[in-house]
Amino acid sequence: ETLPHIRKLLFEEKYMEADKLAKKMMGTYSARYLTLGSLLIDNEIPQEATQYKRELDLNQGVARVSYVANGVAYTREVFCSFPQQLLIIRYTSGKKGQLSFSTRFNNPMPHSNSVVNDRYLVMKGRCPEYVAARAYEPKQIVYGDKGINYEVHLEARVKGGRVKTDTAGIHVSGASEAVLLLSIGTSFKDGQPEGKDAHTAATTPLLNTSDYTKMLLDHVKDYTLLFSRVVLNLGIDSAAFMPTDERLKAYTLQGGNRDPQLTTLLYQYGRYLMIAGSRKGGPAMNLQGLWNKEMQPPWGSNYTININTEMNYWPSETANLSDCGAPLFDFINRLAQQVRGTVSLNDGARGWVAHHNSDIWAMTNPAGGFDFADPSGNARWAIWPMGGAWLSRHLWEHYQFTGDKKMLQQAYPDLKGAAEFMLDWLVKDEQGQWVTNPSTSPENNFRINGKREGSVSIASTMDLSIIHDLFNNTIQAATALQVDTLLVARIRRTMQDMYPFHAGQYGQLQEWYKDWDDPEDTHRHASHLYGLFPGNFISPRRDAVLAAAAKRSLLL
Repeated sequence: ETLPHIRKLLFEEKYMEADKLAKKMMGTYSARYLTLGSLLIDNEIPQEATQYKRELDLNQGVARVSYVANGVAYTREVFCSFPQQLLIIRYTSGKKGQLSFSTRFNNPMPHSNSVVNDRYLVMKGRCPEYVAARAYEPKQIVYGDKGINYEVHLEARVKGGRVKTDTAGIHVSGASEAVLLLSIGTSFKDGQPEGKDAHTAATTPLLNTSDYTKMLLDHVKDYTLLFSRVVLNLGIDSAAFMPTDERLKAYTLQGGNRDPQLTTLLYQYGRYLMIAGSRKGGPAMNLQGLWNKEMQPPWGSNYTININTEMNYWPSETANLSDCGAPLFDFINRLAQQVRGTVSLNDGARGWVAHHNSDIWAMTNPAGGFDFADPSGNARWAIWPMGGAWLSRHLWEHYQFTGDKKMLQQAYPDLKGAAEFMLDWLVKDEQGQWVTNPSTSPENNFRINGKREGSVSIASTMDLSIIHDLFNNTIQAATALQVDTLLVARIRRTMQDMYPFHAGQYGQLQEWYKDWDDPEDTHRHASHLYGLFPGNFISPRRDAVLAAAAKRSLLL
């Protein structure tokens, strides 16, 4: 009901009226991604530790700590095993009978602990069904019967000494070695809060374990199959032998002109994080990857798909980690399936669409926060139906890197659906050119009457860049699969009449439909350069004028 009125106002250049009306198109916020708490370990060390060393071995995916106390050497190894689906911790002491510690759970959600036996503890509870996005909402955290069930199982395997377990935790004393196995299970599956049994999910990994050495070898084998695919050598100097925190400080002070191996280290650390955070069968990485310690995390730890989610996965192909893209592809498919039955009601269009925020439930509506009394939604970020189109680039890029035609066949309906929506979303302006209306340049404003408060207009450069990229990718995918010749023909005709890109009064690539760019605008997003990257249709080899304009935009 609202969309035609907004379009009319924008074609009449009544931008602030359209901005106000656009808020009626906003829906609820995305759901929060929560912490499950912490496993804390209280060590009984007789005196202050010395020779303390902490390291992350990127070649094996294992974290280690070592220190000496009262003449005894202690070590701790920690890794998360994808084959075992376990967090595994191993403590050792250099002398027999010197290892003593207690575990405890710290969980901000209501929960209960129960003892299975002297070496086995279970924590279980239910997540809240609603967590507020803003501090001024009337209800901040609401518990009920709609939340996800969870269970955390902790088992201790000890050599020597004694083990006792109560509801406070597992207590180890006088041991020489202790291995802790932690397993987590939730009831979430395929978008359903009770899609599976949390108890079974948590118990199963602990039923199929072996000794520590075998589990470590299995983990290292699985991890290195991915990590060892890339070797990067940018040179090395003496700084490589310093502690990493000192190297980072020195690198900053020197402007990055020395310590080339630190660049290599940071690159490989990024690959490590992708391997750790995105594996087949799990959820896609969100704003915080998979790591969050808050009940109300910054920006909800959600999927912000106006760049952040995509940026998380930029290395998946170029860093030779194509396998790690599987959770993202599953997420894209869930978004597409979620919206196919409702998109016609919202926009009168075919295909599927997603806006700038989503969550584990595959939310697709514009997230403006109009689900409580005091909304703070803003059109400059909420009115942006480009999320699905941008995400679809990853489907085509995966095929470009892998040549996996079977996967392309599976993903093509989602790529095609995104293109179908955009074909129906475009409208013609007074010059007969296809434009988007309404349109925003994510999270930025343009000047209206001397104030930088305009947000909704038509045909932002980012909109048209994403659509241009999507249409090109869909044409190439359909051609590779030898399907949809009529669709390809329609896309080609539409592209011929799309509103073109422009160089503005400062020589810059215009961000907006009109030449509104402001040299004093210090907004951190350069959204209008999408065609330069991650798109690739702006290039000095293809279009020297637009390439020069993109360069000028970076310099302004």
